[in-house]
Amino acid sequence: MKVYHFDQFFDPKTYQNMAKPKLSSVKGHILSVVITLLVFAITYYVSHPVLNLHDHGSVIYIVFHLLIFAGLEFMTHGYMPKIGKLAGALSGIIVLVMIVLTVASAAFFRSGDYHKQLKMDETAKFDKDFKTIEMSKVPLIDYDVAKQLGDKKMGQVTALGSQYEVSDQYTLISVKGELYRVSPLEYRDFFKWFQNNDKGIPGYIKVNVTDPDDVELVELKKGMKYAPSAYFNQNMERHVRFSYPMEQITDYSFELNDEGKPYWVISTFHQEVGFYGGNSANGVILLDPVSGDMKKYDLKDVPKWVDRVQPSEFALNQLENWGLYVNGYFNTLFGQKDMLKVTDGHNYVTIDGQTNLFTGVTSVGGDKSIVGFALINLKTKEANFFKVNGADEASAMSSAEGEVQNLRYNATFPIMLNIADRPTYFISLKDQAGLVKKYAFVSVENYSTVGVGDTVGKARDSYVQRLRDAGNEVAEEEKATTDSTAVIASINTAIKDGNSTYYITLEGDDHLYVVPIKLSNELALTKPGQKVKITYEKSKEKTVLAEKFDNLDLQY
Repeated sequence: MKVYHFDQFFDPKTYQNMAKPKLSSVKGHILSVVITLLVFAITYYVSHPVLNLHDHGSVIYIVFHLLIFAGLEFMTHGYMPKIGKLAGALSGIIVLVMIVLTVASAAFFRSGDYHKQLKMDETAKFDKDFKTIEMSKVPLIDYDVAKQLGDKKMGQVTALGSQYEVSDQYTLISVKGELYRVSPLEYRDFFKWFQNNDKGIPGYIKVNVTDPDDVELVELKKGMKYAPSAYFNQNMERHVRFSYPMEQITDYSFELNDEGKPYWVISTFHQEVGFYGGNSANGVILLDPVSGDMKKYDLKDVPKWVDRVQPSEFALNQLENWGLYVNGYFNTLFGQKDMLKVTDGHNYVTIDGQTNLFTGVTSVGGDKSIVGFALINLKTKEANFFKVNGADEASAMSSAEGEVQNLRYNATFPIMLNIADRPTYFISLKDQAGLVKKYAFVSVENYSTVGVGDTVGKARDSYVQRLRDAGNEVAEEEKATTDSTAVIASINTAIKDGNSTYYITLEGDDHLYVVPIKLSNELALTKPGQKVKITYEKSKEKTVLAEKFDNLDLQY
């Protein structure tokens, strides 16, 4: 071992000898490039980031590898060659440009563009432009209840439960006019994937949000091999990224087409304000989780069955900017004139088979009241602002809970409905176990006007009567129910969650009537050939939920 004297530490020649490269210049460059590419390949496979300069993370990712290359150049040569200096300088320039473009895209300079990004129609009139939703199409259960029902259904299948679990997705979709929350099964862990990846994930949960008894575990002929819980090349996000490395993607949503075939609907997006601001969806990628086939669609070409294109996060952010920057950036700091903000929470309503985001809008500083509400189509981004003064969603929930305070039921987040040309919150009331027990309608304009009932029909009737009692004119034709009186052709029963439900057909009537046992004790004695009267919600659907039942041949 060579020994250095004390005075040699101050001799420049000592360090020149120590820094002398062990490789030739060309070999050093080649080694630096190879190692950098190897690091890039490993990190890209593991994290699969987007390669797009509009993404901050992508820019940092590129700079990171430039700095690795520069460091390798120094290590292999013993000094910093020109190409290493160039890589270091380039990384600094890229970061500087990113900062400048980020500042230039900020609301301080582009508040007007952020305000106008959401094309809001403020001329919409509630009684004329807010479409009445059929009561048979109103979601009776929310995400939490759907998840609870799905987990319970999965727990009944022991063979699958040991290998798979239900995802937390529960996407709200419309399939041939029926509303469902659907969620795929997923692998429990790496070892369960390793044991089953050759056959894939066997199915998905489908919960009818208008009928809590309609919960199904759909098993597929061929399993879904591409999933978020899969590993290596079967991992869904990695599979999509390798095919679309430069596409900005978000919001992986599990949906079904009209034939019940599962797809992952993945939103693609771009920036509409400056270089880094105003994210907005510009299309979708449809992934077949069984075969792995993918296809990208522009907005105008998205298939009709797709329910969501715009992520809720984008829609809410644009809505907030619309209300925040109504009079420019400085108005947000000082005068705050005409500024609006969204209320806490949002929900979804399905209109004409398309999912719309609904949320209340209140003035800055407003206290438990709204000045209107926004409705945003998550496929077309068509937005309407309905000017309605009244209670916010939290107040309506409290009012509904107050009607049944002795039962200690909890209210779900409201859905906005048009009842008798009046803005009305619809709320489901759940017990401590999370099961829906009652329903409530609450007036937006006067949240003390509340109708509660064991069924949707009874709750609506109670609400309409409360409106009349308060001096509101509500025409009789606004009542949404109708009657069918005929002889029973067939009657069958099924027990679900401990409750009997009867399925009845009538002679000369092509409807299938779903009749809960709680409507009448006469149901247990009812037989084919007897004459009955069934009251139900007016609907174009063939399967309808009964609101009232009376066996005319019995006197109980």
